[in-house]
Amino acid sequence: MKEIIGGIVVNREYKIIDIKLLKHLLKMEYKHLPPSLYNFLKNHYTTVCKTEDYIYAVGDIPIALVAHMDTVWDEPPSYVFYDSDCKVMWSPQGLGADDRAGVFAILQIIMHGFRPHIIFTADEEIGGLGAEELAKHPCPFKDLRYIIELDRQGAEDCVFYHCGNEKFKNYVETFDFQQAMGSFSDISFICPKWDVAGVNLSVGYYNEHSPLEHLFLDSLFDTISKVEMMLSEEVADIPKFDFQESKRLPQVYCGGCKTIHNMEECIAIQDKNGVTRYYCEECLEKMNWCEECGSPYLYDETKHPLYCPECRTRIKF
Repeated sequence: MKEIIGGIVVNREYKIIDIKLLKHLLKMEYKHLPPSLYNFLKNHYTTVCKTEDYIYAVGDIPIALVAHMDTVWDEPPSYVFYDSDCKVMWSPQGLGADDRAGVFAILQIIMHGFRPHIIFTADEEIGGLGAEELAKHPCPFKDLRYIIELDRQGAEDCVFYHCGNEKFKNYVETFDFQQAMGSFSDISFICPKWDVAGVNLSVGYYNEHSPLEHLFLDSLFDTISKVEMMLSEEVADIPKFDFQESKRLPQVYCGGCKTIHNMEECIAIQDKNGVTRYYCEECLEKMNWCEECGSPYLYDETKHPLYCPECRTRIKF
C-alpha cells in the first residue's frame, strides 16, 4: 500500500530487518566498516580485493556499483531516529547517510541476488583519495559497460560530471532520473582513467554534511529498484558507453554561497588538512581567513573573529 505525504511516495511494507541493517551501518565506526564489507563480499563473490584505499569485487554483471565508506563526521551517531509514518531517518549528531545510504543500497542489491562489479572507496569526503588511488591501476573488470555511483542527494537526480556521452545520459534518464549538476564524486577520477561512462544517482538524503541531514527511505528504495531494473537486462543487451569529455566548462560548488559556478570563476583554497574548496569572488570578499586552519569563513565580529566556526568549537577561550 502506498500513499502520498508531502509529495513523497510512502511505502508501508519495509522489513524490520532492513531498517535494522540501515541503522547499523549509520552507527558503525569507520574502522569496522571496511573489514565488515570485505567479509560480506567474500561470502558472495569469488574475487575480492581489499586495500587501505578501496575494496572491489568482480561480478558477473558488467556494470560496476560504487559507494564511499567514509562520512564527514569524526564519530558516527549514537542515536538514529526513524519516523515510521513518513519513512525518514535523522540524527542530531549527524546522520552520515552520505554515503552510508549508498553502501546500504549496494548490500541490498547483492542480497536480492544480483552480482554486479562492486567498488567501495575510502576518503571521498577529503578529495576522493581512495578513488584516485584505484584509478592509477588498470580496470580490474574484464567486461565493464558503465558505472553507477550511489552517492547523490535528493530523489531522482542523475549527475554525469565531466562525462559528455549524450547517449548514456539519455539511457539513464529512461529509468526516471533527471539530470542535475554536481561538482565531484569518486567517478570523477575513475571514469576518465578507465574510459567508461559513469553516473551518480540519488539515494534519498538531504542537507548532507550538517546535523539537519535526513534520509527518506522511499527515495532510497526507489533508486534501488531502478538500479535493479538496469541490472536485470540480459548481459548481451546491456549497452556499453565510453567516457566522452564534456564540452561544458567544469563546474564546482562555492563553499560560501553553496551555488554552482564555472570553475574558472572560482578560486581554489586548500586548508592545512589538504582539503580543497572553491569560492566565488563575491563570497571571498565577505570572508576572513582562520588563523588556526587557514580556511576562509564568513566574518562575525561577535564570536572570536580570528577563527572559523569549526575551529571555535575546538579552541578553549
